[in-house]
Amino acid sequence: MNSSEHNKDIITWKDYEEAVYEECQRVYHLRKAEIIKNTHIVGKESGVKRQIDVLIKLLNDVVVISTLIVECKHYGTKINVKIVDSFIGFLEDVGADKGIIVSEKGFSKAAIDRAHKGKDDIEVDILSLGEFQQFQSQGAFPYAGDSMLALSAPFGWIIDGTRRGFAPAVLYRRGISFEVAAGKDKEWMYVQFWSKKSGIDTLENLIGFQNDNLKNHDEKADINVFKMEGLTVRQAFLPTYPTPEITVFREFDWFIAFVVLYCPDCYIDRDTKKAVEMLNEAIPIHVEQKG
Repeated sequence: MNSSEHNKDIITWKDYEEAVYEECQRVYHLRKAEIIKNTHIVGKESGVKRQIDVLIKLLNDVVVISTLIVECKHYGTKINVKIVDSFIGFLEDVGADKGIIVSEKGFSKAAIDRAHKGKDDIEVDILSLGEFQQFQSQGAFPYAGDSMLALSAPFGWIIDGTRRGFAPAVLYRRGISFEVAAGKDKEWMYVQFWSKKSGIDTLENLIGFQNDNLKNHDEKADINVFKMEGLTVRQAFLPTYPTPEITVFREFDWFIAFVVLYCPDCYIDRDTKKAVEMLNEAIPIHVEQKG
């Protein structure tokens, strides 16, 4: 192979940025989003223009509900924790609440831990272009009986539709197994359905029924129920449970959907917000049973 043929196989940083931009369009094209390549935002603290590879504004009608920055790192070495630290500071300066670093040479363990276990108010994910190309923004369609939901996975998480007997689908952080999420990390969720044909046909009665079961399981259970972004949320703290149990409910015409979350105390606010946003965006589907 001569040098000119070899050079054809080498992707430039501009080509790399363009490939990442195209994947951003693919992943977010069905959601209400404004996607801008190679733009600038004046930093809130620095006061200078900060260059942004890809800016994604997720919209609710015309209101921006979340800002995602995608950073292309066409480096020859692994991304280290200092780069992730710097990126988080960059996100703070431009007022973004989410960020993705895309790099081909991998990431150090410290960089991965820093990205996934950072502040509650800023979320960071890191992946290669190949992983980004496999990223499915549309999530999954868990169902039970005649009830189904079209769900999009929360940022940085996946929806696992493997039937495990206790729920139609489970969710956990991308890049690990369910066993690690539920065992070592103790940070995961599951989706469940309640048919109104069962005899309990209101959300209020279902919550009361479940609260009684929690109290029967542990009389010292501390239960709080409140509203968040229009949905009902229950926090249950049981001495016998390894983590709090947070449940987010949404009522539909013929069923009630709920997401049950388990996570360490330090992630309660961040992960509850994930569950609420996911369930608020969920689309109910009626399944017709034949035969």
